[in-house]
This record gives sequence, C-alpha cells and structure tokens, in this order.
Amino acid sequence: MGREEGPSKEIQKIPKEIARLKELQSIKNARLELEESELIYRTIFENTGTAMIIYREDMTVLLVNTEFENLSGYSKEEVEHKMKWTQFVAQEDLQRMLGYHHIRQIVSEAVPGKYEFHLLDKKENIKDIALTVARIPGTNYTVVSFTDITERKKMEKELLKFDKLESLGILAGGIAHDFNNILMIITGNISLARMSQTLSRDLEDLLLEVENATRQAADLTKQLLEFARGGSPVKETVSIGDLLRESAAFALRGSHVKCEMDISDKLWTANIDKGQINQLVNNLIINAVQAMPDGGTIKIWAENTAIDSESIVPLSSGNYIKISIKDEGTGIPESNLSKIFVPYFTTKKNGNGLGLANCYSIVKKHDGYITLESCEGMGTTFHIYLPASHQQALEMEYSEESIILGRGRVLVMDDEAAVREMIGKMLHCLGYEADYASNGSEAVRLYQKLRESGQAYDAVIMDLTIPGDMGGKETLKRLMEIDPGVKAIISSGYADNPVLVDYDQYGFCGVIPKPYEIRGLNKVLSEVIVNRN
Repeated sequence: MGREEGPSKEIQKIPKEIARLKELQSIKNARLELEESELIYRTIFENTGTAMIIYREDMTVLLVNTEFENLSGYSKEEVEHKMKWTQFVAQEDLQRMLGYHHIRQIVSEAVPGKYEFHLLDKKENIKDIALTVARIPGTNYTVVSFTDITERKKMEKELLKFDKLESLGILAGGIAHDFNNILMIITGNISLARMSQTLSRDLEDLLLEVENATRQAADLTKQLLEFARGGSPVKETVSIGDLLRESAAFALRGSHVKCEMDISDKLWTANIDKGQINQLVNNLIINAVQAMPDGGTIKIWAENTAIDSESIVPLSSGNYIKISIKDEGTGIPESNLSKIFVPYFTTKKNGNGLGLANCYSIVKKHDGYITLESCEGMGTTFHIYLPASHQQALEMEYSEESIILGRGRVLVMDDEAAVREMIGKMLHCLGYEADYASNGSEAVRLYQKLRESGQAYDAVIMDLTIPGDMGGKETLKRLMEIDPGVKAIISSGYADNPVLVDYDQYGFCGVIPKPYEIRGLNKVLSEVIVNRN
C-alpha cells in the first residue's frame, strides 16, 4: 500500500481564509454599526427640536442643525468649519462667554453648564437665549444647545409692567379716594351756596364755573384710576353730542389743530360711563394731534345707525351711535394695522403703547366696537359704535324746582369727619335729620339702638371703604340681619369698584359716587325714600 498524502496547500489555506473573511465581516459589521450609530445620532441632532451646534477647542463650529439655522439665520454652509461660535454672541456678553470657555478648558466643573446670554443673528437682531453646554467625553469637542427665551423674557417684562401698574392702581385708588373726599367738601359747599336766594348774578356765574371745574377734577381722578386699574363702567344716560364737544375742546386746548364737528341734532342718547368715554375720545384726539405735528384739521362726526344681521360690523342687531374721528396726519402702515390695539405696541419714540389698547378695552366694556381706516400719508379715521339708549339724557344742571324737600332721618357713615359734616349740611337743607357714624361698627350700634326705641332710619348713606373697620358692603350685611328692609345707599371715591356698578346685587337701593352735590343727593334720596314708599 502506498503512504497517504497530507492535505493540499489549498486546503491548508481554508482556515486562514475563513479567519480573514470573519475579520472582514467583523470590520464590515463594525462599519455598519458605526454608520448606523452615526445615523441615529445625526437624526437625533437634527430632530431634537432644539438649536444645537458642536464646536472644537478653538471654538470653530463643526456641525449645526436645522433649528440653529432657523435661530441664527445662517446656513450650514456659511457656518460649518468657517465660523467660531462666539461670532453669534452679542458684544455685551462676549467677554463673559470667552471667560467661561477658557476656564472650561482647564476645569470643566468650575463653569456652569446652563446660563443665559444674548445671541446676535444674521440680521443683527438680539435674542434672549438659554444655553446648555457639555464636553463630549473622550474628545475635544463641545456640544451646545440653544433655547430661544425671547418671548418668555418679553412676557416677564410685561408681567413686571402689570405688577407696576397694579401698584400704581393701588396708589391711584388711594389718591383718588382722598382727593374725591376733598372735592366732595368743595362741591357740597358750592352747591349749598348756589341755593342762596341772595346771590348776585355775577357771583352765581363764578360759583357755577368753580362747580364745573371741580366736576372736571373729579373726572380726571376717575380717569387716572381707570387707566391704572381698569374697571367696569359706572353708566348713566348721556347726550353723546355734548360729551364730544366738551372732550374735543378740552383735548385740543393749547394745540395748533382745529376741529370741525358734524353731530346730528337727533342723535340718540347712550348709556355710558362718562369718564371712560371721555378718556376714549381724549386719547383718539391726542393721537390725531400727534400725527399732525405741523397742524391740520380733525373732523368729528356722529350719527345714528342700525346694525342688522347682514352688517359687516360684528355687533348684535340693534341701534347704535357711530362716532368717527378723522385726522390729516401721517397715517399708519398697513403692516401695523393689525397690531394697533395690542397692549405695549407703539411706533412712538416715547410712547408706552397703552393708549389705543385702553380705547379698545373701554369700547368692549360698553358692548361696542372700534375699527379704523388708514393709509400711509393719507391720515387715519377711527369709527366707534356704542349701543344707543331710548332713555332721556340726565340733565347736568337741575332747576330750583327740581329740588324735592324730604322728611325723615338719615344715618351717614363715613370715616372723614369733614365729609360727614358736609353731607349733614346738605341733608338738613333738604329737610332731613342726620346722625353720624365714623365706621361700620358704630353704624350698626346706632341703627340697632334706634330700632329698639321703636323708630327707624329712612335711609343709610355708607362709604364703601372704612380703614380698620367694616366698610359699606360688610356693614349692610349686619344691618340686613337687624332690618331686612333697610334702605341703604352706597357711596365711594373708588368709582371703579364692582359694588358701585351692580349695587342692587349687593342689597343696596341706590348709589352716589363721590364727589356729589346737593342736587345729586336729593335725586338719589327721592328715588330711595320717596319712590320706594
């Protein structure tokens, strides 16, 4: 037998070939895994929803995602391998950010991983950014994510403004209340003096002028309060034509702008808050004056109009008064028309953006509508729609015959002694007896005492706010436990308080905002005592 031959050389190569193939497959698999891993991380990097970049130790940007393109305004081609990331930092923050970077290269733990800075985009707009930064382990690369917090910062500033306005409102409310108490004394004394039969015509005219001035002062305090705090309208039936004439004359005083008015003689009345509508008209006229720095003419017209279901004006069907105020000023660019009533939006260098926003708010509170027409360089026209009233307008002045002398006993509750005395003088002049309480506790005690004697007060006039004790609202609850039929009248210098708006919902029979004069007091007492008996 012949000796068996060993494996051929080809067969001997097989294990090595298999090993090589396995190695190639392993390399291929590793490459595939690497490509898959890179694809996963690239997908995450691109779709995280946050602007991100990766930069080298020298701050040159290696990668940016699409969100960063949107944030910065630069394309990837403009940034990657060409720009340093500090080129996006606003000058005011540059030294701080460079300091963080250099310290991070030495001791990364010593630098915060999150902070805020201002980013400068391609159009040189400044954006508030919350930044998160971290080194990629085992590399010299750093990954940074950017969150645009510009709107949040803007909102924080707005909230701060609202906080300041609220504080201003509290201050304004206190000032208005105290000032109205002073005006109350002045107005009351003037109204008593005007009732004298021995006044000369000249003195009567002087007192009337002072009385009108105090009424304007009261309106100004009310406007201050409404501007700072807002508030629901305290409405009365008013002749809009008279209000427009008075408001225009007041707003245009001292200006070089003239006014042309076309107001229908048959204009309907409106149930409005005079102070708020006066403020609305003043704001629009002042805006018109500012739009005509070289002078010009403001045209104001008012007419009756009916709104039906086919009208383009978004109001319920019914009768309305349409007021139009037109100027010959610079006009408003079309791009700004949709933002004109937005709070804090302004194109004026020293404006606060609250005037027209306040106008919009006032009209909405009156269930009306305000719109405008404007063309740049051609002037602006505002149109205001207010619901019409079928009631007769309240007369500003009352004749001597309109005084209705009464009989009865009235309890006056007010923390100001001078105001109590002034109301007492007017009550005595009208034929009433008066008792006085400086706070709610004293008012309850006096009311109870008189009831126990078998008598009763015909009415109670109560101040809404009493420092350190029960005000009118709380006192009335106690009085109603003693006498469910108590006839209470609420009064206050805080004209925007909801109790004064819906006084009957709180159990009051009448309301009389401060300051008031004898004829106003006479009117409310007649309604509460005489008409309800």
